[in-house]
Amino acid sequence: MSKLETNIIAPSTGTTITIGESGDTVALGSGATQTGFGGVMTPAFMAYLSANQTVSDNAITKVQCNTEIFDTNSAYDNSTNYRFTVPSGQGGKYVVFGAVQSNSANDQYNTSVYIYVNGSVYAGNTINFYNTTGSEASPYIQYIVNLSAGDYLELFGRCDTASGSNVAFYYSSAHSQAKSTYFGAYKLIE
Repeated sequence: MSKLETNIIAPSTGTTITIGESGDTVALGSGATQTGFGGVMTPAFMAYLSANQTVSDNAITKVQCNTEIFDTNSAYDNSTNYRFTVPSGQGGKYVVFGAVQSNSANDQYNTSVYIYVNGSVYAGNTINFYNTTGSEASPYIQYIVNLSAGDYLELFGRCDTASGSNVAFYYSSAHSQAKSTYFGAYKLIE
């Protein structure tokens, strides 16, 4: 085996350099690092609800996740319209996720969570149950969505009770004080 020591490898013609052949493994030496390969999974954001949000019974309502954990491209509006807008030049496939926890209502029988794209429902999930103990329902959703620059994402929820009384999207679990209602997305490397 011979050793090649150089600072730059450039193609003699064209723009392609081939390292190895079919079936070969190309490995970095111990302690070596790489740059210029792969990519980063941004834009990305995650936000949560910092206080209970009162909602009308059986009404699909935008979830106002107002506290950002991170927002790599300042593309999520956490104070006005509670939406993520794909920045210029950042179209592609995004993993979008969220959860809506409804507070304890002794007659509640279902809670739903929805991902909206450009103002229309894209995907949804519902938990159906009859509650007599004051527990919470927390449906979760995750989807891969193909988005273009300027497209926007929103999280909506719905709580439906047998009595028709108003309920709330809950900001934390009574048991763990976790951030129970949240919304986020990140771009996949392609």
